[in-house]
Amino acid sequence: MPEMGDVLPSASSVFWLGLLALWLLFALCLLLLLLLLAYRPPTFAWLCRNGLAALRWVGLGVLPFFRFAVSASWRSACLAAAVLKACGVTWPFSRTFDEVCFFAGRMVLRYARAWLAIFWTPYHYVFMSGLRSPQHWDGHRSQAGITLTRHVRYSAAHRDETLDVIRPAAQPGPTPPPSAPTPIVYVHGGAFVAASSELMLHGTCFLGRAGFTVFSLDYPLSPEHRHPVALVSVLRGLAFIRAAYGVERCLLFGDSAGGNLVSMAAAMLSNRGLLEELARRTGEPLLEFKYPAVERVALLYGFLDSEAPLEGASWVVSLGFRFVLDCYAPRGVDSDMPYTFLALRDGIATFPPTLLLAGEADPIFPSTLRARDMLASKGVDVMYRAYPSTHAFLGFPRSWPLPSEFQQSSADAMAAILAFVRGEPLSDKLAPIPAVPLLDRFLGVWEASLLVGLAPLLLLLVSGPLFPLTLVLCCFLLVLVGPVGGNLLFRQMHGKFPEHW
Repeated sequence: MPEMGDVLPSASSVFWLGLLALWLLFALCLLLLLLLLAYRPPTFAWLCRNGLAALRWVGLGVLPFFRFAVSASWRSACLAAAVLKACGVTWPFSRTFDEVCFFAGRMVLRYARAWLAIFWTPYHYVFMSGLRSPQHWDGHRSQAGITLTRHVRYSAAHRDETLDVIRPAAQPGPTPPPSAPTPIVYVHGGAFVAASSELMLHGTCFLGRAGFTVFSLDYPLSPEHRHPVALVSVLRGLAFIRAAYGVERCLLFGDSAGGNLVSMAAAMLSNRGLLEELARRTGEPLLEFKYPAVERVALLYGFLDSEAPLEGASWVVSLGFRFVLDCYAPRGVDSDMPYTFLALRDGIATFPPTLLLAGEADPIFPSTLRARDMLASKGVDVMYRAYPSTHAFLGFPRSWPLPSEFQQSSADAMAAILAFVRGEPLSDKLAPIPAVPLLDRFLGVWEASLLVGLAPLLLLLVSGPLFPLTLVLCCFLLVLVGPVGGNLLFRQMHGKFPEHW
């Protein structure tokens, strides 16, 4: 089986020519629809009605059958593989199948990282810089009431070992500020293979407005750096925060993959034997560091388990889960090291009070339930809330056109986190959702459309020789979408389209 860190094989020219033809056809169809929307609305409406009818027919007839056929084939293959394994027979096509799946996974990961780096990271930088600071879920502007320090290096071992610091803004006046609450150390998610602190700062700024200092850690990503590199980086970051900032007590907060890292770090710091074993296996001077004491741990839809993955998930999600775990899991002499929180259950005797939050429609929701049961069986003070949402519902801008369950889940989870870090009991009441000004709503729709709609065009962007063509096409679409968005805003404000419509 190929290693995930291997160099990605270059695609053939036939593949890229075919991809170019498909996306040129897509761009022409999109251009035609936008021109009809701008200058011939009746024709556009007729196409929409008939197109939706055709899609409805396809959805009711063809797609369910196709989905059933693919799902049945996948489950049959899994069942056959299990039977052959039980009989001691090697699956004849397992190596070829794994190579195809992992090659596809590396391609998707390459595109996802480029998409985040080229579009999402600059967008969030503007989002958190004051140039474009829309309303957050607590009703304030994203930059209001906080100060942000970026890219403080906490170790020289890896270039990705940096942290960002969110602090409450200084309040004017002679009144002395109240005693500062316990600082929070946040570790971002991203399935261990993507994302960064910059992308997640928007989701933690409400803690700074509540009076907390937040240290947001970056860490080396997989598959270039497998477990336990990221965990060791988090421990280095905690030691640096104590040495450089004088933090003797802290709260840990992590989402998704970050939830796994902070929970494992809390287990190491609460159970000396686990830390000694990690230091022995890695050769790092972890026992020489001085760490802040962990008072509480908040885990948001944590990626906490690998033993009983994704009950009832689709075959695509199962493949993605398998790919991510293969990227992150240790190899070679370290292949027997536990790399998820629940794998440490036998070595956990004590653990800080913990908050577990998750979405009931999240494919990894069962791992949160197993973590809750495991911690409760060891006498840990566990608080738990489940919301009618999927994965990663906290952190999207308030102005984006999100589903209603996302909106309520985000507001409720934010209120639960604030109550937990303050040491207050959790409320069962629905948290209020702040209204969004019209201009913010329009800009949010625009931004979401551009960020999500430009993702397919990134397939051309990362292909190298086709970069100039893609750049021209993107600029053309941006210029074209402008008048259409302006006309839609005019209709929302005045109840009718402009005269030229």
